[in-house]
Amino acid sequence: MDMVMVFKGSKVSAEMAKNMLENNKIPCLMRSKHGVGFVMKTGSALEEYYLFVNPEDQEKAQELCEYFREGKNGIIE
Repeated sequence: MDMVMVFKGSKVSAEMAKNMLENNKIPCLMRSKHGVGFVMKTGSALEEYYLFVNPEDQEKAQELCEYFREGKNGIIE
């Protein structure tokens, strides 16, 4: 089953969103646009990062990521 992208942003924001998803029991995978070689040469500030989740978690993950973008705490009961 293919994973779906739910978030795109800087390394810092992707790490924060990843932690938020994992705190809500949504497993996710973080990947960079260009890969490790690019980051080693230029630093992570210029790189874009993506978060992927399983399709069955997509709806809740997108809702959480929207809360994150709006600056909310990212906890959904």
